Amino acid sequence: AAAAPAPAASGSGALASDGGMGRIALVPAVIACLQSRFYELMQEVLERNNIPSAKLSTRETIEKYTHYMCKHHFSGRGSEKNAKVYFAWRCGHPEIAAEFDELFEGRYRDYLASSRRPDLKSGDVFELQIANVLARNHASEAPLATCFDDWLWIKLLTLPVRAPEEAFAQLQQSISVQFGETYFDADQYPLRYVTTLTLTMQFEKAVEFLWRTDVVTAVHYAIACLQAGRLVCSPRLRGDRLENQPSRVSVINLAQLISVYARTFVKTDPQYALAYFALIKDVPLDQPSGQTCLERAVCDLVLESGDWELVFGSNNPSDRKVGLARQLLSSEHEWKRLVQAVAKESDHRGRFNDALRLYDLCEMRENVVQLLIRLLGQEAASPGPKRAQLRLFTDNILQRYDPSELSFVPELSKIMKCFELYQENRFNELAAPLDDLYRKKILPRRDEDVRECIEHFKRLSPEIQSNMPLLLLCAMKSLQCQLPTAGAPVRKAAQALMGYTSALPYRTPESIRGELLRINQSMLDR
Repeated sequence: AAAAPAPAASGSGALASDGGMGRIALVPAVIACLQSRFYELMQEVLERNNIPSAKLSTRETIEKYTHYMCKHHFSGRGSEKNAKVYFAWRCGHPEIAAEFDELFEGRYRDYLASSRRPDLKSGDVFELQIANVLARNHASEAPLATCFDDWLWIKLLTLPVRAPEEAFAQLQQSISVQFGETYFDADQYPLRYVTTLTLTMQFEKAVEFLWRTDVVTAVHYAIACLQAGRLVCSPRLRGDRLENQPSRVSVINLAQLISVYARTFVKTDPQYALAYFALIKDVPLDQPSGQTCLERAVCDLVLESGDWELVFGSNNPSDRKVGLARQLLSSEHEWKRLVQAVAKESDHRGRFNDALRLYDLCEMRENVVQLLIRLLGQEAASPGPKRAQLRLFTDNILQRYDPSELSFVPELSKIMKCFELYQENRFNELAAPLDDLYRKKILPRRDEDVRECIEHFKRLSPEIQSNMPLLLLCAMKSLQCQLPTAGAPVRKAAQALMGYTSALPYRTPESIRGELLRINQSMLDR
């Protein structure tokens, strides 16, 4: 991928096109292209035959080319005057043709008003060809068609005024089906065949042919047609490469083509790959998930590389990043929808830390809190880098979110802090985080608090309930450290904890229960 394509324009689908309609309106542009190509050919012929053409005027070029062709290729087949008129017209200069023959504009007026075959007795091929074109004899032979460009130019100029679409469709059919790849020797000259299909506005068939021979060229040819609004694409990823529809324009599966191509370098050059996927951002995968091609590609990239910040950026106040996706997508809504899709997929695949940050990035705060509570419950008692990262993220959330949004996150944060201090043997520091848990009636200070705490326990989240045994051990260890200075109040608090432990509708592991009894007894004995 030497260069990435531009993202789809804002406000339009990535696969927007003319739907195949209105291509007949491009015929004048094709005619002009064929005329320009012929003029270049005229100059090349003169140069090859040592007739300098660079400094010649257009009229002089036509005159010298006509003289050469009549002498070497059309000797005895028509007058040089009529040849000048024809070649002037053929290279797109009817005004010069009129200079060569002052009667040019009115000479074949009868043919312009009729559709009958000219009946010229002179045998002048130039005069016959001009008459056939002016009379729009689409089915007539083309005696001057020495190459495909000549033949196509004549056929396009002779399309009937009434219902030209039908005649044009038949012309397309004859080129791609009746003549086909064999006639044009497409295997040996693929570019020539693609040019032929392009000039007859069969863009989808050109893409399909290139797909079989040169995928890179196929992709970029298709993108050019797509961004010009001239490609009819399948709205699905699954299915045939090309759907040929009788009496209608064929449909190309561009989503499949781009997916196959971009996946080859999505890991090594994600910036380029995502630019390609952005072109098919609205194409569904035909799966129950409802994901689009872009969402699936980004999900795979993020989950395989783990570098979601590269794709989406971050809202870290100390290190804000924009991300590739925001640069490629045309609206905030599209960007947020993509982040949400990847966040849900990360959550589904068990990539919870990534899911947390992605939910937060796209402001799905309810999902953030639900998942954070689950992770705090799982990791609170587990030392290691996961818990450390979770601690940093939780502290950030506590600062930014409204208390009404946080559910049990503050309580679980305090519990995790208690576990950290306990596992680091910093028992003297446990009192501060525990104080908040006492105040919220998660733990009892006195015997009279036990009943209220038991009722409150039933309303706590399962994550807090499952961590209660270790939390009780932290509280008891904290009281043991306070015993030398507090004495009797500490012993009463320890008794309340033991009563609470016995009354809990939750099974406390025997090892923790035994440790609680041991610490309580040691305080009673002192």
